[in-house]
Amino acid sequence: IFSKIKYDELLPKLTWQDFVELSDFLKNNGIETLDQQALQNILERSVATNKRAINGQFTTPKELAKILVRLTMTDKTSNILDCCCGTGTIPKECLKIKKEIMTPREAVESVWACDKYQFPLQVANISMADVDTMNMANRLFQHNALTLKTGEIIVITDPEKGGDIKLELPKFDSIVSNLPFVPFEIIMDDDKEIISKTSLFDGLDERSDLYCYIALKVSDVLKEDGKLGIITSNSWLGTKAGVRFVDTLKKKYSIKQIHISGKGRWFKNADVVTTIMILENKISDEDSITEFWLWKESLDSLKANINKEDTLVNSALLSEEIDPNISKVFKYNQKEIEELLNLNVSYNSLFHDVKWLIKLKDKLVRLNQVFSVFRGSRRGWDAMFYPEKGEHKIEEKYLRKVLKNARNVRYLTTKADSDAFCCGQSIEKLRVNKDFGTLEWIEKFEEQKNGVGKLLPVVLKRQNMHWYELKENEIAEFFTMMNPDKRFFFARFEEPSFINQRLIGLNQKQNYLDTELNHALLNSVLTMFYIEASGFGRGLGVLDINKTSISNCYMLNPKLVSIEDRHQIVDAFDKLKKREILNVSEELEDEIRINFEMKVLKAFGLEDYFDDIKSSLISMQETRFSVKEN
Repeated sequence: IFSKIKYDELLPKLTWQDFVELSDFLKNNGIETLDQQALQNILERSVATNKRAINGQFTTPKELAKILVRLTMTDKTSNILDCCCGTGTIPKECLKIKKEIMTPREAVESVWACDKYQFPLQVANISMADVDTMNMANRLFQHNALTLKTGEIIVITDPEKGGDIKLELPKFDSIVSNLPFVPFEIIMDDDKEIISKTSLFDGLDERSDLYCYIALKVSDVLKEDGKLGIITSNSWLGTKAGVRFVDTLKKKYSIKQIHISGKGRWFKNADVVTTIMILENKISDEDSITEFWLWKESLDSLKANINKEDTLVNSALLSEEIDPNISKVFKYNQKEIEELLNLNVSYNSLFHDVKWLIKLKDKLVRLNQVFSVFRGSRRGWDAMFYPEKGEHKIEEKYLRKVLKNARNVRYLTTKADSDAFCCGQSIEKLRVNKDFGTLEWIEKFEEQKNGVGKLLPVVLKRQNMHWYELKENEIAEFFTMMNPDKRFFFARFEEPSFINQRLIGLNQKQNYLDTELNHALLNSVLTMFYIEASGFGRGLGVLDINKTSISNCYMLNPKLVSIEDRHQIVDAFDKLKKREILNVSEELEDEIRINFEMKVLKAFGLEDYFDDIKSSLISMQETRFSVKEN
């Protein structure tokens, strides 16, 4: 089962005797009755979790592996490959399904698996072994998925005779794999070298994670019209790199289905949120349909009820929503997907019904056409730039109001609650002006060092700025949160104020100077929808958005509002401003909110769309929050 160890013939006699005694102990104490899964778990846990994480190796839940294989391997007699097999959960499920209609030998000879690293292969060999296949040679070999090619000679060990068996790598009818979760920042140097020399990857963004490259490369060993079923992180759903990933995939594959969980994370041993992609090895055409499947049952529920699992799998195989309480599907052709992406929603929104948005596009305007959008100050070293009251003698003229975060903001109009140290004067000028409180404050930090031992004047140095300087041009009229959870809002400062890096600031442009109307439209349900639709959920349920995604959102165009409608909208909005901000789900049931939304939508002739917008927004939020159920 285990591969040969270098120099094992030089093992000292006493060490060998220790191994024999350990084996004898295990044999006489019931090792043969130990559940195979338990043995696999012991071996998996013998590798430090952080080491597995660096390599992107997270064990695939058995139920997820089973469903992935059933979704992908539609011909049980065909050759199948797991190109990143890890500890063998997926190939084990392939063997089990194949043995329902094939002999054990036929099953073993049609299931191939490889991994870049040797240790998981040892565990995989144990996982794939069974009583009826004990003396059969698993098609299991060490190989980097980025260099697989058809016709390559693969050498495996004959478990009966101990000799080598040489096999030619065939084209596969299907490939199934849980691809490694390795972000672009920590891709190994050897993989980077392969990537840099492969023209196939030219269309990908340089910030693409490792799974993007592997998904493209394995098309080389997949038959024409063959199917690829992969588990990836959900990082591609809401990023520019993700859009380029999908565009590049379409040059090789037709993207048939994408599946996500609407009921908890699939991987409970990691904070990663994942997707399943089912691809066909042929170039996508304009008329092809991509199905976005949202699972409404957790893995545990599916595991406990085979009927639910069958319904989920059969629904996908038939491209038909059999029971919406188990899985829901929304189908989009390539033209619709392109139109929606051009309206700057993310792929993540397509797991919900958002086709109505296409009909509204003439009523919308890009948010960055109405506002200049910026992220709050990322100057660093908050202790100096945001001094606490009573801890300094800084002259008043060098202090500005700042809002550090929005957790305690309760109303749609607010005041900044802290001070920001904002001094553009030189040390010499401060001495001439006798600004001794400010000088004392600067001197307090001159000899301080950051976490890696560098002096602050060196770390905080910027071109054309004093090291202690915070620019005054980062003042906002309106703001929203960087990573919102359950509350979506754009608040207005009573007086324009500084914001720090946890917030996104907005200032009106000259052609759109109508503060009250703009503030009202920013807080409409359509803008709430856009905040959710432009991002994607992280592992703990927080929405991943940034300055760019907010800037690229669309909003209702204030230029299309008549004078009469403007008065009605502003009057309704005044009532909204007088009460506290609620969670989105509560907002959309609140009478004051609904009255306001009706006034806004009626001004644009869109009052019939409130339920559509509300339904999509709530569905997206429920899906994002579901990851917390783990």
